[in-house]
Amino acid sequence: MGDIFSVDLEHGTKKYFQLIAYDQFTSVGELEGENRKAEIGVAVNPFDIVQRIKTGHYDFVYPQFE
Repeated sequence: MGDIFSVDLEHGTKKYFQLIAYDQFTSVGELEGENRKAEIGVAVNPFDIVQRIKTGHYDFVYPQFE
């Protein structure tokens, strides 16, 4: 699975895409249900990853879809 990102369109709508290395963009439509829990692809410090494994969350503000 690749990274999922969004593009803001006119009138406040968004279009979501999945990016896979060496592949074409794949439109995934509106993110609903289980898909809203996807990671958004932020580069983080390895110590922060350990903290997330231990506690279930990061110690910094992590961007959300909303």
